[in-house]
Amino acid sequence: MDTKRPLVPGFLKKFDERLLLNQPEIWSTRVHLVLWYGFLFIAALASICFLAPADLRENSGVVYWIGFVIIATIISLVVWLIYLLRFNVFKRYGIIKPLGWLRTFLLYFICIGTIVLFPFVPPYVESVKANLKYGNEELVKDANRMNTLIIQLEYDSLDHSWDTDTFRLVKNYVDVPAYYRHSYYEEDDTDTTSSDLTDKVFERRKYNLIDSAEFESRKVYADSIRQIADSVYVFLDCPRYDMVHAYTPERHSVTKRLDAKQLYDSLVKNFQAPENKQQLLEELTTLIHKYTIYRTNFDDYKIAHLGRFDKVSQKYDLSLVNSAIYNIAEKKYRWDKKEMEWIARVFLYTTLALTLLVFIFRHSTTRTFFLSLLTALILVIFSAVLIAFTGRESQATLQFCLFYFVLFTVLSALVFTSRKRGQITGIAINLFVLMLPFIPMLATTLYHLTIPTYDAEMNKVVSQETIEMRFRIAEICGWVLLLVLIPTYIQAVYRKWFGLPEQ
Repeated sequence: MDTKRPLVPGFLKKFDERLLLNQPEIWSTRVHLVLWYGFLFIAALASICFLAPADLRENSGVVYWIGFVIIATIISLVVWLIYLLRFNVFKRYGIIKPLGWLRTFLLYFICIGTIVLFPFVPPYVESVKANLKYGNEELVKDANRMNTLIIQLEYDSLDHSWDTDTFRLVKNYVDVPAYYRHSYYEEDDTDTTSSDLTDKVFERRKYNLIDSAEFESRKVYADSIRQIADSVYVFLDCPRYDMVHAYTPERHSVTKRLDAKQLYDSLVKNFQAPENKQQLLEELTTLIHKYTIYRTNFDDYKIAHLGRFDKVSQKYDLSLVNSAIYNIAEKKYRWDKKEMEWIARVFLYTTLALTLLVFIFRHSTTRTFFLSLLTALILVIFSAVLIAFTGRESQATLQFCLFYFVLFTVLSALVFTSRKRGQITGIAINLFVLMLPFIPMLATTLYHLTIPTYDAEMNKVVSQETIEMRFRIAEICGWVLLLVLIPTYIQAVYRKWFGLPEQ
């Protein structure tokens, strides 16, 4: 058989012919051709994205790439479906073993997953480029060095006043009457340019009441705390000496970001003026140019009316530097573990939804397939109207979904007692298959909405880790349930329904 397919090597053509003669059901999926052409397309797309000029310090333009690739993805899916619909072993009453149904479903999943993977290529290539050009240590060290140089050069221009909050600790803040929650002392004009403050500074200052729980939470973020009297504490916040930020890169580097308090202790507290300011200025200018594409021209009149922090920030274009570091970090760490969880879910569930639609279309009539989609739309509208009048939208939505699933399960089982192929039974089978993998997740969500997270028997609150573990187990159960029922119950109901006479 001479098949004229461009870019297909000879061994793949022979393999295609062998599948047609011996495994027509596998051949009809064209999985071997989808994988081959998918590999070629991904390789070409990755090369183009890698060679395309783009400044990593700017906002990512990958969304435009994704838009164009999504169009190519849709076209690829349509082309694949055209070839897939040419031959259907099931509708020609071919012999398909129960495990063959599962194999066919998995091949559909692989084909669709390969095509759905296309839009993920441009953002991944952009991340590779960012990681090649900028290192984790480099970003943190540059941010620390710029903050150090700015303090050395602009010490006299910086604000050295510490922000203070005075609190009186009480046992239970809720039990205190509202009009007693704020007690005031006369203010004084004492300078607060250091964290080494004496008790006299706070002898006549205002304070608010605070309970132990809020005290502990605020204590974590305070730069310094002083106790000036019985149950009276002063929380001090250091001035903003960390003007260049590298929060995200810090989580990935051995070198840690110097916060405002650390910069104060190492430089400001015992400040010594540098001997060669010109050399430091040249070093700072080089680092700033490394993270800025252009410099901003500010109006001198407007700068003169700004605060100290904003004056220094605009003098060195630090907003552009911080924006560049953020943009670089966003590209570098786009595929971190936390981000990968939702990216993987987007990919898997998009592929699963499309695979289920193709699977039910291949095993039901065209009319029944589109009537199933129409029924699903009508039920969504009908349920939304009822929920709008009942309130409690989240619980009601999940309850409706579970009720519909039970209804479709019962109606699909009636096919074994039917004497003719009914549209209602076919619709029920299709919608049962569509909803099946999501039911454990819906049930778990409804459980946590209706049952409080407080465990009365254990006398403790259910931790967030426990809740997340339950949802992960529910996700896995949904996939396992689908894969187990395809070669057992699902193939049986479809065989029985399609084999019944229409009249």
